[in-house]
Amino acid sequence: LDFDLYLAQSPLRSDAQLTIMEKATELGVRGVYPVITDNCALNKSVLEKKQEKWQKAMYEASKQCERAKIPTCFEPTTLEEVLEKSFDNILKQFFFVLLFYHLFHR
Repeated sequence: LDFDLYLAQSPLRSDAQLTIMEKATELGVRGVYPVITDNCALNKSVLEKKQEKWQKAMYEASKQCERAKIPTCFEPTTLEEVLEKSFDNILKQFFFVLLFYHLFHR
């Protein structure tokens, strides 16, 4: 890719999240931000334990698709923190920011 692609997403349970990490790696992401949300399937303590497992899955997927650079699985964070960290460097770090969300009407 001619640009750095990052994924920020609310983690799913078990195998589904491992599949996301593998496929994101195969698609060329530079890093994944596990985002803690109100409806997150896992709590923060579980996410912190899973981070190492996800990083290993990304490493294995990198080897399988012969990728030179191994992506990073960042520490679990909130979407606000991801955007605050990058907002200061938005012109340097991000060319495009795509945000998808679902608003529940009650």
